[in-house]
Amino acid sequence: HYQVDEYKDSSSVFAFSVCDFAYEFAAYWTDKLRDKMIIWGGWTASALPEWLLQKNRGIDYVIMDEGEKRLYELLKSFDETELFAHLDGIAYRDSDNKIQIRLPADYLNMDDLPYPGKLAVMNDLVSIELSRGCYGKCKYCQENSRMRFKSAKRIVEEIEHWIGKGYDRFHIGNANSLAHGQLLADVLDEIEYRQLYIQIALVGRPDDVLRNQQVLERYFASKYIDLIFIEIGIEANTQRLLDLLGRTTTPQINEKATQTLYKLKKNYSSSVKINANMILFSHFEMTIHELIDNIRFMAVFGASRDVFSTHLYGL
Repeated sequence: HYQVDEYKDSSSVFAFSVCDFAYEFAAYWTDKLRDKMIIWGGWTASALPEWLLQKNRGIDYVIMDEGEKRLYELLKSFDETELFAHLDGIAYRDSDNKIQIRLPADYLNMDDLPYPGKLAVMNDLVSIELSRGCYGKCKYCQENSRMRFKSAKRIVEEIEHWIGKGYDRFHIGNANSLAHGQLLADVLDEIEYRQLYIQIALVGRPDDVLRNQQVLERYFASKYIDLIFIEIGIEANTQRLLDLLGRTTTPQINEKATQTLYKLKKNYSSSVKINANMILFSHFEMTIHELIDNIRFMAVFGASRDVFSTHLYGL
């Protein structure tokens, strides 16, 4: 809140990236900043543009899907009005107060994205975006767009950019840095060719761990890479809960993937952390026995975080 409050008197345009958990924040400030230009984007805005415009009269524009280029072109069209007719991926009210929705035409080429600013750094760990979208289509997640990737050359150029600013710790990927095995191999080839000594964190799904085990072993063994942690989404330890969540895996695959990572840790690097994310209390109805199965996995392998839903059923 303090960041918006700091600029409310000096800025004429405010843009909010809206996920479900940020909705109340964005709605609050949209109501407060009635004399400003208000633009919403993000996952929730992309999924429900018409509903958001109906519920929040203070919104002027909604940007759908990727906003880097669309936001720039929308702002530019305020001065060069002839550009507005050519914009895609926006929703707004026309002069008759009717909601107009222009669907996104296509995705950006990720290699054309600018380097991010300091918002990409948290606790001296730089987030390097390897991909966007997800193939998983889990039932509790909004990210279900087609996967697309940066090239290995562009990813390592971005790493070098941050090395030049004094950073050497990197989180590679979004939630799917393990999905594209060949790209991971090409990234490591570039890192070793340029002789970059860096620390890396990776994140992915259990089936990606098993499918790309040989590439992961190269990361563990490389003299240029010091792995900080590898994070995998286990989410549940019973087949019924996994099916309800839309996870295309099994408890056996989850266990095998976790064991595979612990074996690589034992053989190559005792310092790397293996973080298994578990939704301890399911989004859906669950029984006490299913809760116990989730806890059992945590007892055997550990878990980096517990994601709690509102209710616990079946007790």
